[in-house]
Amino acid sequence: MSRRVARSRSVLRFPRFLAVFVAVAAVVVGTVAPLEVATASASVNTSTVLARSAGDPMQSGIAKTSLAGFKAGNIISDAVFTNNRTMTEAQIQSFFNSKVSKCVVGKDEDGKPFVCLKDFKITSVNRQADAYCSGYKGAANESAARIIYRVAQACDINPQVLIVMLQKEQGLVTHVWPSAWRYNIALGQGCPDTAPCDPNYIGFFHQIYGAARQMQIYMEGKYFQWYAPGKTWGILYHPNASCGRGNVYVANKATAALYYYTPYQPNAAAMRANYGEGDGCSSYGNRNFYNYFTDWFGSTQTSAPSHPECTPPAGGTKGAKYAYVVTADSAAVRTSARNGCDLKVQWVPAGTVIQAVRVTAAGDWLQVKTEWGKRWIKRKSVERASAAQAECTMAAAADPAKLTYVITSQATARLAPRSGCTDAVTLEPGAAVRAVAVSKSGLWLKVRTESGNRWILRENTRKASSDEARCVVPNSATAAKYAYVALGNVPLRTGPDAACDTVGTGLAKGAAVRAVSSTGGWLKVIVGDSERWVDRNEMRRASTAEGVCVPQAGQIPAVKTYITTGSSTARIAPNTACSTTASTVKAGTIVQAVSATAERDWLLVDLGTAKKWLPRGKLAYATQADRLCSDVTDVTAAKYAYVTTRTTAARTGPADVCANGGKTVAAGQVVRAVGGADDWLLVRVNGGESWIKRSDTRRATTAEAVCVPPSVLKPAKLVYVVSTATTGRIAPDTRCAQETSSIRAGVTFTADLVTADKAWLHTTIGGREVWVPRGSVRKATTLELQCPVPSDTKSAHKAYVVLDAGATARKAPTTDCDIESSQLKAGTLVTAAAVTADGAWLQVDAGSGPVWISRADVRYATSADTTCKQPSDATAAKLWYRTSAVSTARVAPSNDCTDGAQTISSGSVFQAVRVNADWLELRVGTSTRWLLRSDLEKVPTATTTTSLNVRASASTSSPVVVTLAQGTLVAVLAESGEWWQVQTAGGTGWVKDDFLR
Repeated sequence: MSRRVARSRSVLRFPRFLAVFVAVAAVVVGTVAPLEVATASASVNTSTVLARSAGDPMQSGIAKTSLAGFKAGNIISDAVFTNNRTMTEAQIQSFFNSKVSKCVVGKDEDGKPFVCLKDFKITSVNRQADAYCSGYKGAANESAARIIYRVAQACDINPQVLIVMLQKEQGLVTHVWPSAWRYNIALGQGCPDTAPCDPNYIGFFHQIYGAARQMQIYMEGKYFQWYAPGKTWGILYHPNASCGRGNVYVANKATAALYYYTPYQPNAAAMRANYGEGDGCSSYGNRNFYNYFTDWFGSTQTSAPSHPECTPPAGGTKGAKYAYVVTADSAAVRTSARNGCDLKVQWVPAGTVIQAVRVTAAGDWLQVKTEWGKRWIKRKSVERASAAQAECTMAAAADPAKLTYVITSQATARLAPRSGCTDAVTLEPGAAVRAVAVSKSGLWLKVRTESGNRWILRENTRKASSDEARCVVPNSATAAKYAYVALGNVPLRTGPDAACDTVGTGLAKGAAVRAVSSTGGWLKVIVGDSERWVDRNEMRRASTAEGVCVPQAGQIPAVKTYITTGSSTARIAPNTACSTTASTVKAGTIVQAVSATAERDWLLVDLGTAKKWLPRGKLAYATQADRLCSDVTDVTAAKYAYVTTRTTAARTGPADVCANGGKTVAAGQVVRAVGGADDWLLVRVNGGESWIKRSDTRRATTAEAVCVPPSVLKPAKLVYVVSTATTGRIAPDTRCAQETSSIRAGVTFTADLVTADKAWLHTTIGGREVWVPRGSVRKATTLELQCPVPSDTKSAHKAYVVLDAGATARKAPTTDCDIESSQLKAGTLVTAAAVTADGAWLQVDAGSGPVWISRADVRYATSADTTCKQPSDATAAKLWYRTSAVSTARVAPSNDCTDGAQTISSGSVFQAVRVNADWLELRVGTSTRWLLRSDLEKVPTATTTTSLNVRASASTSSPVVVTLAQGTLVAVLAESGEWWQVQTAGGTGWVKDDFLR
């Protein structure tokens, strides 16, 4: 979702569901109409009858005859989209049962049995509550119906929406032999069009929960605003921008969410096609969402004038008097104490202080005073405010304001309109600010500042002149996300105008910065902790390499304390490709979050010496026990090696209450102690340091201690090549014979550690950490260094076609690598096995082994590319054949090849060109087509014995149809005396039998 918008791979798919190639056809343009016949893979019992459900367009081929009700700007109403009460779990299960009466018996391409959606079960996992979903308690063996129902309730999404998305994305509702990978990417959640799927979203449960939660994020409108409702947007018809776009007035949040998920609208050809295919500029995702929803569940619209979801809280309320602080990253305040009430909902960030006036009988909701009036907020989203914090309580009410003001004297801008509120920033004289609200008393103005909206005393301002107002960001400014590089020394300004004041020393030539917004010829960029304006003409777009370590835009506040769940790399930007000043944070480290990316997949944390980014997947909320167990101060030094006498828990601190995450040290393992505390030893084990009980160990003998790495090591970074086959060991000592591995000559690796005597190098080979003797390796040459393969590649499986310009195949994913490079010609079909982290390079097998090609040199393979290939085993043929029944002529010998297919009437006669085991290639008109041999019968033939005229009728006076050369093979259709009716490549006519043999 990235963005990179983590949008779905809502793709062109053919419901014949060819197991190996459907994933290949994922080309971002939406789902196409189902075909009537489904063909199973070779592993399926072909005698099985594929059951179909009457009335289901996916199953029966019966599709709606009109899309008159479809509105691109109002695909589905907010009320229908968020109505989580439309179906019970039992009704969902019954619906799935009705769509597939019998699942095909067989196995997919990975050897896993087919399991249809109605029978699918999986173990779900826990998900903590947040501002978008109320959380999920995982359970074993949950059905698809149960997961969809529970997620719908937790995230306030209509379960029918999730069902329709399952169908339009992977056809899972009606699929009778789905492969396991379909469930892993069931909704395309976290699978952008330009990169591999995010592993955090792989799996059916993660797809359903992640997509439902993402829809709430989209509808919230805080971080995604480029299809915001209430405005007209130019929305593309197809990923190919040359197909154009059309203006769409987006009427509601649900429709905006669908466009964030699949950002294309159907063109006229797609609309005319109903469930079918349009033209080369058609996309189908949002059209098919509407088709399936209305065919299966009825109208996507509802008036819902009474807002029943906003009824008063059950059980009554009682008075409340305390102030509270919002502790969630952001929290919704609603007009009613109900999750489903989105009428006039507003969002308040973490740290906002609000005054409570009422509380529900159950104590789970608070009614609070806000600038928009009294609203309800979840009790779990806040905590009691201190006296100091209570001074910054949000204004109880305010009026809107829109004028621009100039600061006349140094002013303190506060979180709340109270002089006692010390959470403030300073505004310097001369700064121009836009007012967004005014207090009911008229004494305070709420203005936009670099730190967010703040309140200032009106007496410290004056109204800005028209010239001064030019230095305030206009409403026409749009979001920007790219990194830029200064072409020279570039001034930083307070506003998007050359008349605005310059700030600081400016950008030095070559400095890279991230743009957050733009207007006219100006860019607003992040500079340190501030955002400033620069002239776009003085900047250029940064390359991928330059941009990976530039600070990201769209950060949101974060205040919670976390603990690292494993060893993690801290980076200066939330990008795994950024290695500049990266550092390692060991497992079990307690960190304080400062902010998060808009997608919440990275957190900026305070490491004490610096603030750096860590991936959210490597962090868990820190408990009180975590904090106690990770902050041990009374550790004494230790140096001996020990052997565990029993299997013992490896804990994060020297106490039984400290977490171990299931990690243990097996009995008999040799470990090096680096510290001690009372009855505990801090030892190096499993790539990190953990605490084990001293009573579970004994001192190691000299022989046992040789397999423990030394404590004095130095960093290394050079690249080496193994010159002589050698043995990798778990410790830098030839006497250590435990867990050795053979390393062949020619292996290239990068060393990360070296012993003090430089006799051993430490590295990772084949995913395993080993020590390699220095005498068995040599430094890599310059040529060898040109072709390094990064270690952070990801697996891939899609098929691609080389574009017209061809592609250079290299031994490594870099244009600097020209060693043994080769050329792939245009049209070559390749299957990717790996992709670089930035998605710029693909590893493919070109026939002579794995090579790397640029992603820009290929396109996704379509079904035509994969199913309409010409055979390599065909041989020449020349006989004539007649169709024995109505037949389908195809451009390639495969039933799956439907592109350019023609219907041939029974009794048609054609001459063969080529033949393979089951098909004949025949001349059909001015082109050739393939027909099944079982649909053809041979026609008697004859050969001309001389040059011969073929006449229109059985008479020498009849007009000549065509003149045949001697030796031409013709089909004999009929006889009439001495005349034979023949068919030739030039037409049908009559010849005398004297000239044929």
